Amino acid sequence: MSEVKAKGIDVSYWNGAYLDWKKIKAGGIDFAICRAGYVKNNIDSTFKKNVAGASAAGVALGAYWFSYATTVAEAEQEADYLCDAIEATGVKFTYPICYDYEYDSYDKAAAAGKAPTNALITKMAAAFLARVKKRGFYPSNYTNLDYLGKGFSSLTDTYDTWLAQWGTDKPSKECGLWQYSSTGTISGVSGRFDVNFAFVDYPKLIKKLGLNGLAEKATVSPAISADPMKDELASKDNSATKASTVVNIAIGQIGYKEKASNAYLDLRDANAGSNNWTKYARDLYQAGYYNGNKNGYAWCDVFVDWCFFKAFGKTEGELMEYQSGDLGAGCPFSAGYYKAKGRYDRNPKYGDQIFFQQSGSLVHTGLVVEVNDTTVVTVEGNSNNQVKRNTYKKTDSYIAGYGHPNYDVIDAPDSGDDKSAPSADGNKIKDFQTWLNNTFSAGLSVDGEYGAKTKKAAVKAFQKSMNDIYQTTLEVDGAFGPKSAATLKEHYLKYGSTGNLVRVLQGMLYCKGYDPKGFDGIFGNGCKAAVESFQKDNGLSVDGFAGKNTFTALFA
Repeated sequence: MSEVKAKGIDVSYWNGAYLDWKKIKAGGIDFAICRAGYVKNNIDSTFKKNVAGASAAGVALGAYWFSYATTVAEAEQEADYLCDAIEATGVKFTYPICYDYEYDSYDKAAAAGKAPTNALITKMAAAFLARVKKRGFYPSNYTNLDYLGKGFSSLTDTYDTWLAQWGTDKPSKECGLWQYSSTGTISGVSGRFDVNFAFVDYPKLIKKLGLNGLAEKATVSPAISADPMKDELASKDNSATKASTVVNIAIGQIGYKEKASNAYLDLRDANAGSNNWTKYARDLYQAGYYNGNKNGYAWCDVFVDWCFFKAFGKTEGELMEYQSGDLGAGCPFSAGYYKAKGRYDRNPKYGDQIFFQQSGSLVHTGLVVEVNDTTVVTVEGNSNNQVKRNTYKKTDSYIAGYGHPNYDVIDAPDSGDDKSAPSADGNKIKDFQTWLNNTFSAGLSVDGEYGAKTKKAAVKAFQKSMNDIYQTTLEVDGAFGPKSAATLKEHYLKYGSTGNLVRVLQGMLYCKGYDPKGFDGIFGNGCKAAVESFQKDNGLSVDGFAGKNTFTALFA
């Protein structure tokens, strides 16, 4: 058996509604495998809180789904529920994504008259794990010695094992993760925990493989490696990166739900409904597109327009040289352009626009984010009233064809020209200055001008907030020096972060001319989009995370 690389716990609702993750980290825990849910998309009520808390405390993350599947199809569906739940968090998981089938799983099926054979149990596990792998995650099978003997041992050559074996000095079978006790304790934290050792450096391995949304080069999607067009794209003026920019923007929107009204448009989950209200139409309408009509279009095609707009400052329609002021958002209109230009066929390529049909009519569209030997993976707006990742067989009759954007001629707006900084909104800066005065006694003149005094006050607010939130020991001197920057190697802001530190970020974005769509202390989609725009314009890695480099540029 290999040496122990890390120590972790696995947690769920049964560990309580609130866990102090800072104390858990201080107690020697390196990683946590969190239950995402069970049965038919029943999300564990503590999953999002545990993921957010662990991530903020620096505890690495994996996830598992407690299976109650009785068929192979149900197991595959459970895998999708798990992957969807992970993607909706916006957090990168650096440990395996696991299948958990236990005695209770069997007993419930048997009580319903659907007792599975050992062979079926193994097939369900294999189907679940294969589906997780197809979705781009690193799979692992949670099991005990009994189920290994009943059939799960046949999976060990293909997938990692997370072995539950208590009361021994070492596991009796090779495994990547070993759950060695169900009664572990953590100093300063009440309750008992399942405790585990990792014998594999999973963060390093998963990053090397480019799984779980990680890659050695974050600016290029790992999905490109599965696409036979990679070499051709890469040879055309950095076209692979251009396609990757659009794809990564689309992937970042997974889980965004259509709204019941025009409220909460920038929040991923809130105000869900089916009345065709989305931020995608709102943003393009505000930019002057769709002839002033922000509704009435199928938002699957609007979503594709929006992804191109965010990537290049132009909509998909303009990139295709539409001359009409009304871009005619809709599948037939978009597909018709590709056909007229000879860039439409049934051969999928990374970054393509995919079109779907019913009874001979085009009814739906999305973006291709991965191409494999027999399947194509998409991200689609308006898929069950949300942005969703889906996988299809290439031979699926629902697929009408693929439009191929001409990425090798696409440039960002004003490419090659001097680009002036966005204009800052003086009223927004006044809001920021007023908040600095009220919250940190900054003593600023509320004049709507971003000058040296406002900058110094903002840096002080940053330093004070870092000390309050993360117990850092920064000197509150208003100078953003090496020590202030260094703290952001460990602590950074991301989608879902809240509090005064986010308000500092939002205020500084206002000062630099980037609108985070609110000064509320909530790192939502508007804030993420503003961070990404700022990063892009300042030559930074466009990842949507506000860390050392982003804050250094903001305070420059």
